[in-house]
Amino acid sequence: MDLFEAVTQALGFGLAAGLLVAAVSVLAPAGRGALRAGLIVVAVAIGAAAGLLAASTAGESAVSGCVAGAAGALVAWIVAAPILAAAGRRTGEGEAGGLVLYAAGAALIIAALAFLFGPLALPIALSFLYLGSARRRRDARKHAGLRVLR
Repeated sequence: MDLFEAVTQALGFGLAAGLLVAAVSVLAPAGRGALRAGLIVVAVAIGAAAGLLAASTAGESAVSGCVAGAAGALVAWIVAAPILAAAGRRTGEGEAGGLVLYAAGAALIIAALAFLFGPLALPIALSFLYLGSARRRRDARKHAGLRVLR
């Protein structure tokens, strides 16, 4: 395995870790800023550790795998956490476990694809980035006409 495959595999593992921790954050009580910050740190640490493991088993630079895994986890957390939190609020408390199960299944699929075919993590990461930018554009447009003039 060369450096490119090891880094893309680490990126995929980081994406899966960030999505998994974002899914678990749905079960956390709302309005806890310290808990949210702690979960972000946990997601980045798990992504970095998974990237480190992926790169070191391939015999490549551990730093590159660690950085790719941490970046993937951070991107997945930033994009998935608000989406999953909004979906958790809409579904109610009793059904949030099903949402977590679906997101955990998606994280497992991402990790399996990254393990089997490392370069497939790039289109997955690009889709996360596109989803995040599309969501920001839609949120900016939604409130565009709601300004109050005094």
